[in-house]
Amino acid sequence: MPFVLLFVFLFIHQAKASEKFLNVGDVFLVSYPCYLCRAIELEEGMPYSHIAMVAKNKYGQWGMVESLKSGFDWVSWNDFWSRKLTGESNVLHIRHVFNALKIISFQVMEKSYGGTFYDPLFAWGNRDEVGKEKFYCSELLYKIFQKSLGKQFHLVPKKMHFDHAFEFWNSYYLGYSAKVPAGELGLSPADYVKSKDFIVLKKYNISSDGDAHLLRERVRGKVLLP
Repeated sequence: MPFVLLFVFLFIHQAKASEKFLNVGDVFLVSYPCYLCRAIELEEGMPYSHIAMVAKNKYGQWGMVESLKSGFDWVSWNDFWSRKLTGESNVLHIRHVFNALKIISFQVMEKSYGGTFYDPLFAWGNRDEVGKEKFYCSELLYKIFQKSLGKQFHLVPKKMHFDHAFEFWNSYYLGYSAKVPAGELGLSPADYVKSKDFIVLKKYNISSDGDAHLLRERVRGKVLLP
């Protein structure tokens, strides 16, 4: 029993100590000002429409891995935080409970997902004309975590719903000559927050000049966050 209590104490202590550092494998959730973004947030009841993972590129530079309009990509830290965010929303910084110890390297990510396209249909397992898988942001991160952590990653795709902005979704999918994929499997950025796999490290209020400045700082190694 004493050993168990000591283990729990050390685990909590380590988690608390690590909360102040930015690590490879950390995840940020953001809100962008667009109609599609608002619809995603409305469906989940949370102000997050995009998700990206902290990663170092092959040159050791800090940035974010994501799947957005250009598909799988590594974006520098400064470029990522130079994008326009929704004025009154928050940015959420979360971390998998197993930290970044087992996250695959960027080189492995690039080999596995480099050249893949963004999937605007949010269709799990969707492929392009040559059979290469396409990803949207939440799906890409899921595949990376699953490849990195295996059975230690418990988040699973859910049946998607499109109840709260159906007119928008119907029009959106008609633009792709497709039907609204209600009931099909998928994930949203909010599902990562709701998962027990992740802990919340910090919520930034981007309407605050101080928080906005912190998010745009250049990252060198492990940077102590407030």
